Amino acid sequence: MKGQAFDTFKLLIAAVIAVAILGILLSIIGGISLPYAEPQVLISQQLKTAVQYPHAVQPSSSVANFKTSQSFGEATFSDAIGGVGKITFVCADTLVTTGTSPCQLKKSVSTKSYYDSVKINSDFSAKVSACCTPTGPSCTVKIGEDTTDFSC
Repeated sequence: MKGQAFDTFKLLIAAVIAVAILGILLSIIGGISLPYAEPQVLISQQLKTAVQYPHAVQPSSSVANFKTSQSFGEATFSDAIGGVGKITFVCADTLVTTGTSPCQLKKSVSTKSYYDSVKINSDFSAKVSACCTPTGPSCTVKIGEDTTDFSC
């Protein structure tokens, strides 16, 4: 009769340890981000961070999957910068110097001195960076990476 109480106590201790291990594993798994993201979501996140930390380039840690016929413009991301200001788009040299030019920059008005939209001509995956200045704010979104410097 004496050993039965001890067995119940050992079972209780094993259950508590199992729950603790499960909690640790779930926190580790929850911290893992998916390597690929939707372009709109990733660009919005980078712009929001860039507005909070002006003059600092905010590179993404995830890669966005850009798909043929997608288009992004200032209006798409105006909420990310508070509804005011301008957003300029830049494509990395590696995306625009190829024969097919997967990343095509566009101006809605020919007199504008910046590109206010981008059209995706073929599927590709790339990181995204954003940088903003506090006045306006005026933000630049860079799609892709290359060896040239990207600064505000």
